[in-house]
Amino acid sequence: MKQIGLAIRMYVQDYDEKFPSARSVPGCPFPDYGASIPYMLPVERQLLGWPSLMTPYVKNQQIFWCPSDENESTSPTATVSYFWRHCIDAHGITRGGPKDATFCRPSEQIIVHEWFDWHLEKLGLWNANSGIRQVNAAFVDGHAKAYRNFTGRGPNNDPHWFDRGHGWDVGVGYDS
Repeated sequence: MKQIGLAIRMYVQDYDEKFPSARSVPGCPFPDYGASIPYMLPVERQLLGWPSLMTPYVKNQQIFWCPSDENESTSPTATVSYFWRHCIDAHGITRGGPKDATFCRPSEQIIVHEWFDWHLEKLGLWNANSGIRQVNAAFVDGHAKAYRNFTGRGPNNDPHWFDRGHGWDVGVGYDS
């Protein structure tokens, strides 16, 4: 995760302090959030999406899969272990950007996270014990850590939205 966080920071520096979003996908009908969802999901979850933008900044694409994930693939449509935060993409579609300065609490805002806790899932504890939920995550400022009690917003502890503040607005929403 640390390598991913650093790769994102290098990308942001090279692109005038702007984070990637589905808005860069040809044909994406922004600023219509609802119509943009089919464009956003592959960008957020597949190797051909945000990981392809990070490729110049990493040594190999294996870092996009958790070592515990047995589904590693080189197919462009393969689902990677670490998902781009949907609320970041929603902000990018509806408001443009986001730019680095837009984030209210960069050290407290997750930008990439494990889809679920591979280790707890293997033990069958992910949905059974919300008190020990934890995901590996990279934050907007580039640091990475295991984030405990990852709840997100919405039903079934949806990790797509910020835990606190407004769910998708990077100017007020945050996690820690």
